[in-house]
Amino acid sequence: MKTRSALALALCCGTTAVVSAQPIMWAAGSGAWGNAANWSPMNVPDNAGEDAILGGAGAYTVSLGTAPVISPLIGALNITNAMATLDVEGGRSITLNAASTNNGLVQVNPNGIGAATSFAVVGTVSMDGSGEIQLRTGGSLARLFTSGVGMFANGSMHTVRGVGQIAVPTMNMGIIAADSSVRVGGTDSLQFAPAQDCANFGTIATRAASTLDFSSMEIDQTGGGQLLCDGGVFRATGLSLVGGQINTTGSGSFMTLSGTSTFTGVTSNAPVFVTASETLAITGGYTNNGTTFLNDEGVGATAIMRFDESGILGGSGELRMRTIGTLSQLNTAAGVSMTNGAGHTIRGVGTINASMTNQGTVRADVSVATTGTDLTLTTSAKVNNTSMEAAPGSTLAINGITVDQTGGGVLLADGGTIGLTNATILGGSVNATGAGVLDITSGTSVLDSVILNAPTDHNAGRTVVVTGAGLMNNGLYRINPAQIGSTAILRFDADGTLGGAGEVRLGTTGAFSQVNSAAGVTITHEAGHLIRGSGQINALLVNDGDIVANDAVGQNNFPLVLQTANKVNNANMEAVTGSELFITGITVDQTGGGDLRATGADALVSFTNATLLGGSIIGTGGGTYALASGTSTFDSVTLDADGEVPNARTLQITGTGLTNNGLLRVNPAIIGSTAVLRFQNSGALDGTGEVRLGANGVFSVLNTLAGATITHAAGHLIRGTGQVNASLINNGTISADDSFGVNNFPLVLQTSDKDNNATIEAAAGSELSITSITIDQTGGGVINATGADAIVTLSNATIDGGSINGSGGGMLHTAAGASTLRNVTLNTDTDVNAGHDLNVEGAGLVNNGLIRVNPNSIGSQTDLRFNQTGTLGGTGSVELRTTGTFSRLVAEPGATVTHVPPHTLTGVGRIEANGAFINRSDIAPGNSGPGTVQLVGNFTNHADGTIFVEIGGTGTTAFDRFTNVGTTNIDLDGTLDVSLLAPYVPARQDNMRIMAGTSVTGRFDTVVRPPLPAGVAMRVVYLPTAVDIWFHCPPDLTTGAIVGQAGYGVPNGVLNNDDFFFYLGIFAAGDPDADLTTGAIPGQPGFGVPNGVLTNDDFFYYLSLFAGGC
Repeated sequence: MKTRSALALALCCGTTAVVSAQPIMWAAGSGAWGNAANWSPMNVPDNAGEDAILGGAGAYTVSLGTAPVISPLIGALNITNAMATLDVEGGRSITLNAASTNNGLVQVNPNGIGAATSFAVVGTVSMDGSGEIQLRTGGSLARLFTSGVGMFANGSMHTVRGVGQIAVPTMNMGIIAADSSVRVGGTDSLQFAPAQDCANFGTIATRAASTLDFSSMEIDQTGGGQLLCDGGVFRATGLSLVGGQINTTGSGSFMTLSGTSTFTGVTSNAPVFVTASETLAITGGYTNNGTTFLNDEGVGATAIMRFDESGILGGSGELRMRTIGTLSQLNTAAGVSMTNGAGHTIRGVGTINASMTNQGTVRADVSVATTGTDLTLTTSAKVNNTSMEAAPGSTLAINGITVDQTGGGVLLADGGTIGLTNATILGGSVNATGAGVLDITSGTSVLDSVILNAPTDHNAGRTVVVTGAGLMNNGLYRINPAQIGSTAILRFDADGTLGGAGEVRLGTTGAFSQVNSAAGVTITHEAGHLIRGSGQINALLVNDGDIVANDAVGQNNFPLVLQTANKVNNANMEAVTGSELFITGITVDQTGGGDLRATGADALVSFTNATLLGGSIIGTGGGTYALASGTSTFDSVTLDADGEVPNARTLQITGTGLTNNGLLRVNPAIIGSTAVLRFQNSGALDGTGEVRLGANGVFSVLNTLAGATITHAAGHLIRGTGQVNASLINNGTISADDSFGVNNFPLVLQTSDKDNNATIEAAAGSELSITSITIDQTGGGVINATGADAIVTLSNATIDGGSINGSGGGMLHTAAGASTLRNVTLNTDTDVNAGHDLNVEGAGLVNNGLIRVNPNSIGSQTDLRFNQTGTLGGTGSVELRTTGTFSRLVAEPGATVTHVPPHTLTGVGRIEANGAFINRSDIAPGNSGPGTVQLVGNFTNHADGTIFVEIGGTGTTAFDRFTNVGTTNIDLDGTLDVSLLAPYVPARQDNMRIMAGTSVTGRFDTVVRPPLPAGVAMRVVYLPTAVDIWFHCPPDLTTGAIVGQAGYGVPNGVLNNDDFFFYLGIFAAGDPDADLTTGAIPGQPGFGVPNGVLTNDDFFYYLSLFAGGC
C-alpha cells in the first residue's frame, strides 16, 4: 500500500510517456474511433505520441466498440465539447499517458457486456474538466485502471461515477461516486481495488441504492477530502482512512465488513457501521458527529473499535454498541488510552475494554441493542469526569477495573443497573432515577470516597471495600437483600465516614450480612445516616447517626449483631418492634451522650460478654433489654427500660454505678442456675426503678466485688427473692416479695454488711432473711414486716440501731444461730425460735411488740440475751414460752438489764441474771395460766416494778411462782399484785411459795390483795430465802413473837398473845403490813380498807379483830 507521501510525490513529479504529442481532432458526428476518416488529420489516435481531441459543437458519440473496434493507447484525451460522448464498450479499453481534460461524458461498458472494460492510465495522469467518467457495468467489467505503475488524478471539477472498479491509485480533487443509477449491468457497487490508495481532496460519494467498496487500501483525506453518504453505502475491508470527513446528505452509511480498518484523525458526520468480525482501529483520534454502530446486525462474532494510539473519541455523535458481551467492543491497544470527548455518547451493550477517560456520556442502553442488556466496562481502568449511565432495563457492568471519578464524574443508574464486579470506583457519585440501582454483582469491589445517590443491592457472596474519605450514602444500600446463605460484606479498609441521608440495610441473618472494618480502621457513622436490618456490624465504629435492628427489613426473628470490634455510640442504637439488637463480646462507649433504645412490643437489646460505657438504655412501647449469655458490664449507665439478667448470666456494674428507672429482673424465668447483678467497684444504684430478684437462693443474686459498696439511692426499689450479698448502703427500699420471686422462698441479705438508712422489708406472705451480717440502721433505717405472713428472719445477724416494724400480721423471727439487736426498737411481734438466740447490745431493747422466746416450746435452749448493760423497754412484752432453759431471758456477767415500763415480761422459763436484772415494770409469770419462772443470779424488783401473781390453788402448778435453780439473790421493792383464778377460793392456812432464792432481801412496798372471803386475810411472808403467801384468820399473824425464831410472822391458825405483840411490833416499826383500815368506825367508808397511813385507827381496828377471835 502506498503512503500519503508516495501519492503526493507521484502527483508532483509524475510525467507522461510522451513529452510532445500530435493532436488529432475528431472531425465527424457520431462514429467509430477506429475510422481514420473521422479524424483530422485522418489518423486514428492509437499511440502515446498522439492526443485525441473531441471538440466541435453539437452532440455526438465516439465509439470504441464500433467497427473497426479499437482499444487505443494514446497520450492525452481532451474532450472539449460538453455534448460529446466517448463510449468504451464492453471488452474495449482506452489508455491515457498524459494529462487530460474531460468536459463531456466518458461511458465505460455502456452496453453492459460481460467482458473487462477499462479506462486506463499509464504513469500519473490527471483528468481535469467539468465532465464525467461513468462506469456503467459492475465488477471488473467497467474499471478505472492502470496497466503498470500509474496514478489517476481526478480534477476538482471532474466526476467519476457509477459502478465497477477503480483499480488505479487515485488522487481525487473532484467527485468519485458510487452511483447505480447509471448501471446497465453487473453489480451495483463501485469498488476500489485492493492496494489502490487514494488521496482524496474532494468528495468520494455513494449515492442511492449504491455501494462503494474499499479493500486493503488507504484513503488520505488530510487535504480536506470527504466521504459522502449520499443515499448509498460505503463498505470497507482493510481500509485505512486518514483525515477528512465522512458526511451524509441524510441517508446512507459507512460500513466496515471484515478484517481491520483504520481511521486516522477522521471526522464522521454520518452513520458508520463496524460489522461483526470487523475491527475499526483508531489513530489520531476520531470525531464522531453521527452514529457509529458496533455489530449492528447482532451477529455472533466480534465487532471492535480499537484505539491504537492515544486520542479522543469526540464530536456530538454516538458510538452505538449493539450486541451483547464481547460481540461489541471498544478497546485500546497496550499502553494506549482514549478520551470520550465532551458531548459525545457511547451507548448500548457490549464491552468497553479501553483505557478511557470519559468527558462525555457512556450509557448502557438495551433500547438500542439487538441482543443483551449489559454494557461492560472491563480490562483497563477508566477515568470518568462526566457521566456513565444505565438506561431502563440495562446494566452498566464495571468488571475488574478502576473507574476514577475524582474529576467530578457520575455513575447514573437512569432507570437501569450499575453493576460492579471486582471493580474500584474512585470518588464522584453514583446517582439514580426511576428504578435505577447500583448492583454489587460479584467478587470484591472498592468504593473510594464515593457519594451514593442511588439504591444499592449488595448481593450475597460479594464484598465492597470502602477506602479514601469513606462513603457518602444518600440512598438505600441493601446488603444481601435476597437473604441468600452466603456472606455479603461492606468493609472499610481506611478510616473514613459512612454518611449521607441514606440507609445501609442489612438484609440477612448472622454472617450473611456484614459491616466490617479492617484491623485498626474506624468507621465514623455520621448524623443523619441509618444502618438498619439484621446481620452483623463487626466494624470498629463511631456512631453519630442511627443504627436500628429491624427484622421487618432484615430477616424475621434474627438480630442485628454488634460484635468483633468496639463501638462508640454518640447518638442512637435501637431495636424496633419485634427485633433484637445483639451486642456481643465488645465495648460500646456512650460517654459522648449515646442511647440504646428498645422501641415497641418485643423490641430487645441483648448483651453477651459486652461492656456498655455510659449513656442510657431506653425502652418504650414494651421494648426491653436482656443479657443473652455470659458476663456483661454496664459502666455508669442509665436504664430507662425494663430488662433481664436471665439464669447463668452476670451483669457487672462499674464506674459511678447504675441508674435504673425501669424494671431490672434477675432470673425472671426462675431457672436453677445463677443470675448475678454485681457491682465491681463502689457506686450508686439509683433511679426510680426496681431490681427484681426472681429466683430462690443463689439463682438470683445482687453482689459486690471485694472492697466495693453499693449505695442504693432513695426512690429505687430492690424486690423479690434470692440473695443480696452485696456490701450495701440502703437509702431506698429493699423488699422481700415472693409474689414477684419464687413462692415460699426468702430474699436473703448475707455475705457483706449493709447500712440501712431507709427501708428494708418483707411483704405479705414473704420472708426477708438476714444472715451472718450486720445491718447498720444508725442512720435512721427501718426493717418492716408488712402484711399477713410477712417474716423477717435473723440468722447469726446483727441489727444496729433503727427499728424493726411489723404490721398486718408481719413478724420478726430468729432462724439460725445467735443474732444481735443493738439499740434497736421492735415495733413488731418477734419469735425467738428454739435454739436460735437473740442477743441485745448497746443501750438495750425497745420492744413495742410481743417477743416470744421459743414459741413452739421445742426442747432446745433458747435465749433472749443481754450481752451489755441496757434496758428492756417499750410498750410490748417478752413472753418466755417454754420451761427452764428452753426460754431464757439472760443478763450476761457484767451486764445489768433494767426492765422499764410500760414493757411487760410474762411466761415461763428462766430469768438468768448472771449480771443483774432489775425490774422496773411488770412481770407476770405464766402464759395462759399460772406458770413458773426460774431465777438465777441477781434479781431486783425496783420500787417501780410490779410482780403479778395469779393463784388458782395451792399446788405448785396452780399459782405463779419464781423458783431458784442456782445462786439467786433476790432484792425486793415495789409492788406485788396478787389475783385469784376462779374457781379457787382461799381457805385459812392455804399458803404458797411464790419466790425462792439463795437470799431474799427487801420487801414489796405495795401488796395488791385480791378480794377474799369473809374471815380470810392474805399475808406476804418474807423469809431469808423465800417469799410466801399465806391465807389466814385476819388477826392470826404469827406463830411466835420473837424475831428470828421459826414461825415468826407465819400464821399458824392459833390466835394468842404472840399475834397481838407481833402486830404491836410491826405497828411500832411502821411496817406497811400494819396498815389495816382507813377508819375505825364500822360501817363508815374505808372501814377495813388499808390507806397507806398508819394511825391509831389501824391499831384499834386490829384490836377489834383480835377481840373477835378466829
